[in-house]
Amino acid sequence: MLDAFIIEKIQQERELLDRSREQLQIERAHEHDREPDSAPRNDNTERGIAIIDFTI
Repeated sequence: MLDAFIIEKIQQERELLDRSREQLQIERAHEHDREPDSAPRNDNTERGIAIIDFTI
């Protein structure tokens, strides 16, 4: 009985924390937002990746 009570308390605290966090939103540019007169990009530059760690 006590174990279930403790588990429920932990879950309630996690839910409170989750609700208090601000949701991150990333807006991405749409392909049709470009000017129609601009030529398609044919860049031969090197590309890479970026790893972003959002953990606090």
